[in-house]
Amino acid sequence: MNRKKSLLVFAGLFVLVFLAGLASATTLANWNFEAENLVPSTDITSSAVLSVNNADGTQNFTAGNPSTGNALHYDNWDAGDYFEVTINTLGYKDLVLRFDEMKSSTGPTEFKMQYSADGTNFTDLASSTTNTSASFLAHTFGFSSVTGLNNISNAKFRIFSTQNASSTVGTWRVDNLAVEGTSLTAPPVVNWENNFCVFDDGEANNPGNLDVTIEDISVTGFGDDNEFLPFDKVEVEVSIENNGNDDVRDIDLEWGLYDNEADEWVIEVDKEDDYDIDKDDDETVTFSFTIDEDMDIDLEDLDDGSHYVLYVRATGEVDNADDDPTCDADSDTMEFVLEKDFVIVKDIEVPESASCSLQVSADVWNIGSRNQDSVSVKIFNKDLGINKLVEVGDIDSFESEALEETLTIPSNAKSQSYLLTFEVYDEDDDIYQNDYDDQDAKFTKAVQVSCSGGGSQTGGDSEGSVLVSAEVESGGEAGKPLVIKAILTNSGSKSAKFLLNAAGYSSWAESAKAVPESLTLDAGKSASVLLTFNVNKDASGDNTFDLEVVSENELVAVQPVSISISESKGGFKLGGNWYIWLIAALNLVLIVIIISVAMKVAKRK
Repeated sequence: MNRKKSLLVFAGLFVLVFLAGLASATTLANWNFEAENLVPSTDITSSAVLSVNNADGTQNFTAGNPSTGNALHYDNWDAGDYFEVTINTLGYKDLVLRFDEMKSSTGPTEFKMQYSADGTNFTDLASSTTNTSASFLAHTFGFSSVTGLNNISNAKFRIFSTQNASSTVGTWRVDNLAVEGTSLTAPPVVNWENNFCVFDDGEANNPGNLDVTIEDISVTGFGDDNEFLPFDKVEVEVSIENNGNDDVRDIDLEWGLYDNEADEWVIEVDKEDDYDIDKDDDETVTFSFTIDEDMDIDLEDLDDGSHYVLYVRATGEVDNADDDPTCDADSDTMEFVLEKDFVIVKDIEVPESASCSLQVSADVWNIGSRNQDSVSVKIFNKDLGINKLVEVGDIDSFESEALEETLTIPSNAKSQSYLLTFEVYDEDDDIYQNDYDDQDAKFTKAVQVSCSGGGSQTGGDSEGSVLVSAEVESGGEAGKPLVIKAILTNSGSKSAKFLLNAAGYSSWAESAKAVPESLTLDAGKSASVLLTFNVNKDASGDNTFDLEVVSENELVAVQPVSISISESKGGFKLGGNWYIWLIAALNLVLIVIIISVAMKVAKRK
């Protein structure tokens, strides 16, 4: 019994290995006879020829396997007649011949396989004699033991009739004739870093002809384009085009951020929603991530440099009879910028509405590579008379300290939104500034003040009533775009449409654009609008503008907003004492002239 089981296991393993070997073979040429001729249906060798040795027979193309197709059909078979395939096997070994055959009731009853490596002398394939079949039967004959057929320019195979037909009208037909071989060159091992589609046993082929492209990478924070700093938010726009002839369904978009130098994922591969894309159609997908302590590695383990790669792939199923899997991928290099001395304020929290006192909390992060001593944060707003320096203390590299402070608000403050500014200073009382692009460690947070002595900037409890607040999203430097995020809350009892407009900014900005320009909000719901200002090159200091909100053709709210603009760090400025610089320049010119005259006089002597 045990011996029998062992034999069965061995036989099963042999069959699996044999089938696996066949599955890895390449079809060199095949004939399906649908065109009703002897030309190969496919031929990667450009050399395959099929001929028939049956001088007395008549060639026809009749029902094949399946019956809706055609088969090559001959009658009047004699012993010694044959079908013959000639083919170039250069670059291939372990040849295999496959075909389906069928005879009529009076057709030949037996055949065998023959082969030739020189085109002239033929040899019978051992144990290949086979009875013909009264209905289509598939046959496979392997020639792996005949090494002389490997890698030659003129290999020949014969399906050889060993018996006469019992009648001149007796027929024999073949269909689905194919020659296969295994490449002598081992297929290259595809590195997933060169083709993200094969990562984690993914699909290497793309029969659906998808085209995945990283269209844009934008960074909000201190970085820009493909360069990021700690706590920056990275937004990625990816396009997926279906350039194939079939729809592709259930497309998974996956992405991850990889450190090539450390050979590990900074952000493990994540998946977005599923998509269906019709042929000749496309889909644009946007996702984002933040470089923070929630990544798959610690912030302190990130090294400065451009050895980070963002990988993206889309994998789906082609909507055809075989549901073929299909995949395409793209990647883009990113650079992590590590400062030596830089401290920032994160996660600033203030109440939704403050009266005469304001509780502020935040995290103060050292995102530089060196420990920092005696860090302090200044919180101020000129309109509220707030100007307070908070001692935070020592902060180690990539560590944080909590900031909590109570601020006093004047009782006569107008009920509106104000921007609190937070500036971080080092032990020498200098504001922290990064080396990447000389940005100061300056941050803002909007707070809604509602003191009894001030005026309100909201409507009543009706349709079109709205609460408005605003804060700086990015920018704040002269000559560069400034982005303000305005948050609108429908404080009425019904759904309403709101139009947002910026006014009163002409003294410090050329233009302003709101995206979106209008919002429809259900009662109690909130949404944000981004306003981008083109700041004048000569703008500086504290400036203001008004957020105007219109609903039902009526102005329902006007929210004054204060912002601080820093001078442009580029260029050369003379300042107010221009005449001093002019005198200095004239003196320099005179010195050059005197030296030149003196040298000429010396040469004459």
